[in-house]
Amino acid sequence: MNLEDAQKKLKQQYLALRGVGLYVLQLPLWLAIPVNLLRGKLLGVATAAVAIGLLSYAARLTQQHYRSRSANLARSGLDQADNDYRPYALAYTALAAASITFSVRPGIAFALTSALLAAAGYYLAYLHNSDPADAYQAPPRHIPGHLNATLREMLSGGFDAIETLEQHANRLKNYADEADIAAQLEKITAQARGIIAHIGEEPERIRAARSFLV
Repeated sequence: MNLEDAQKKLKQQYLALRGVGLYVLQLPLWLAIPVNLLRGKLLGVATAAVAIGLLSYAARLTQQHYRSRSANLARSGLDQADNDYRPYALAYTALAAASITFSVRPGIAFALTSALLAAAGYYLAYLHNSDPADAYQAPPRHIPGHLNATLREMLSGGFDAIETLEQHANRLKNYADEADIAAQLEKITAQARGIIAHIGEEPERIRAARSFLV
C-alpha cells in the first residue's frame, strides 16, 4: 500500500467515526436518570430522556453524512455525501441543550443562551470548513486598466456571475448525485473566464458580448 492509499484509508476510517462525540455527551444524562429517580424528580428523568433522544437522533444524522462520505470515498474516490442533514442535527442539539438548561434553571434567556452555545459548538465541530469544497476562493480578476468605467463595470458583472456559478458548483460537489452537474458548471465557468480573458483586451469585442456579460 502506497502513501496515497494509506492516507485515503485513514480518511475513510476517520469519516466513519465522526459523530461519535454526540453519544459521549449523553453519558451524564444517562447517569442523571437513576439519580433523579431515587430523588423522585420525575421532571428531571423526563428531561434527560428527551435530551438523550434528541442527541441520539442528531448523532445518527451526523453519522449518516460522514459514513456516506466514507463509502463514496472508498467506492469512487470522491469525498461526497449523498445527503446532508447536519443542519437538522445542529437544531436537535440546540434543542436538547435548551431543554436541559430550562429544567435546571427555568428562564427563556438561559435556555436560549445554552441553545446558541450548543449550536455554535456543533457548527465548529461538524460544519465549519468540513470540506475543502466549502472554502471557495475566487481566482484573481483581470480587468484591463485601459478600459473606461462602463466597460470595467460590465466585466466586473461578468465575473460576479461566474463566481456565483463557481460557488454553486463547489457546494454541489458535496453530493454524489450532483457530481455531473457540478462538473458541467465547472466547464461552463472555465469557458466563461476564457471568453472574458479573450475579449477583455479589445473593447469592441466587449460590446459584442454585452448580452453575455450582463
